Amino acid sequence: MKKILFILVCGVLAAACCKDDKTAAEYLTEYSESVMGSKASAIRFNAVSERDSGTETLEVYAEPNPADTVIGIRFQATSADSRVIYNGTELFVIGLRDSYRYLQKNDYETYPILKPFIPITGYAGSPFSFARVLPKIAADTTARITILADTVIDKLKCRQIGVTLRNKSIYGESLYKFPADMPREFVYKFIFSKKDGLLRGEGSANDAGGYDMVYYTDYVFDRPETDRKWMFADYPEAKPYERTEYEMLTVGSPMPEFSAIVDGKGTVDRSAFEGKPTLILFWTMGCGASRSAIPVVNRLYEKYPALTVFGLNNDDPELEYITRFVKKYDIRYTVGLGNREAALAFGVNGWPTFMLFGRDGKLRFVQMGLGGTTEKTLCEEIEKTIAEK
Repeated sequence: MKKILFILVCGVLAAACCKDDKTAAEYLTEYSESVMGSKASAIRFNAVSERDSGTETLEVYAEPNPADTVIGIRFQATSADSRVIYNGTELFVIGLRDSYRYLQKNDYETYPILKPFIPITGYAGSPFSFARVLPKIAADTTARITILADTVIDKLKCRQIGVTLRNKSIYGESLYKFPADMPREFVYKFIFSKKDGLLRGEGSANDAGGYDMVYYTDYVFDRPETDRKWMFADYPEAKPYERTEYEMLTVGSPMPEFSAIVDGKGTVDRSAFEGKPTLILFWTMGCGASRSAIPVVNRLYEKYPALTVFGLNNDDPELEYITRFVKKYDIRYTVGLGNREAALAFGVNGWPTFMLFGRDGKLRFVQMGLGGTTEKTLCEEIEKTIAEK
């Protein structure tokens, strides 16, 4: 009897010792508070992106709670060739390729929808953007938040937290909601140091954002710095950004002149589509909806042999990145790399955009965005267009 009692007592003590003192949701909240409560924060992190052949290293300095900011943070993000600065009233870039101001405070008043998207520039996927979105996840009753196996990073014991979101994904500081008729799950993993609660390891996701994996290193918190320039006027090389107005083609408009580079085939232009019913998909690698459109367009390509299908990318920088992307995502239709002039010619300023042209080269149907009924609608329009004589 004593032996049995001893075993039971040991079991209770062991369970008590092994019991975690925080829930998974509490880890998310504590991490957020540790970052947003700091006076100033600096970090280096490497982002592995499908838009480049290796990693991009960013150094981000942020002040999470200055009172004069629109979104509650001002930051500077420095990479090899540029610096992105958000000072609370304007966002501007100082770099080798571009030096311009492209978002000012009054844009929020004119275009309120822009407010959630400013964080994606400069520190998307960094601890600062996660710190502002994790409390929303912790409060989301539909999110599945679990504690995973422990791990060790930089000799520090760390706790791994798994997050599964249904029909929502992390986008900057926001939870981006997908249509209910397009059910999807987005799975994330966060790694927190048991020593200080900070995010130490990787934030990975199977969602369709621009970054597949982000690695974090070199945290320094509560580090105020006074020698940084914050205002647009402090940089004589900076110049205002000139907004470009895009006018979307309307039904009945002829296909405009354009050119695109196709891997292994050189340059193609409008003449390649003359006399053919043609579906053009405008897309970019960093757009989740563009990725979701791939299997839809693959099915259309195989279902309608009389239809010419072309994927026109007018946003990504290099053909070699697109070539890797095509292979990874099994794109079966022809894809080409266009340019800004092609986007202006068609009036496309969002992805994905579908444009269906008849044999006479005139636009029959156009839709921006992907919805649950997109494939059905496209099938109906394609069949009408193919049947035309």
